[in-house]
Amino acid sequence: MDNFGVPGLDIIQHPGGRFRMQGQNRFRYLNSTASVTRTTTQTSFAVNVFTAITFDSETWDTDTLHDNVTQPTRITAAIAGKYIVTGTAYLVSNVAVTPASSYLAIAVNGSIKYEAGTLYDVAVTGNIIAIAGIVSLAANDYVELMVDMVAASGNFDVNSTIPPKLAIAYIGE
Repeated sequence: MDNFGVPGLDIIQHPGGRFRMQGQNRFRYLNSTASVTRTTTQTSFAVNVFTAITFDSETWDTDTLHDNVTQPTRITAAIAGKYIVTGTAYLVSNVAVTPASSYLAIAVNGSIKYEAGTLYDVAVTGNIIAIAGIVSLAANDYVELMVDMVAASGNFDVNSTIPPKLAIAYIGE
């Protein structure tokens, strides 16, 4: 531990870059962020139902917030606080549909908190949608990036030509 050599300093640094207040036993993760992506196209999403994207690659993960094996759709908060969450996805319909809407959502513990959408046009090969929001999370709450396409029939893909991404960063209490 290092208190920076100043007697009475209120902040203590522990190994791994964690800090805590002198009189508290709770750590502050000042660098709790993760960014994940999917390297291949995820196919055959059903229309008219929000479904989480499965991520198979980590761009970075400073605090073991994501696991590619046990919960690949989730990024889990290390500590309670406010987090900024961002996501992007490229949705492509597998059938010729009349104009429909494509949606991207940020979900917390399986419940949608933010939603962004765009009108899908048959002449367009797909839609790129981006979303961002600030969410309040308890320790071990998780976020997911969910997609949906409202159409009469068929299914759609999340195309990896423009890889889907989900990122989270702790911004404070």
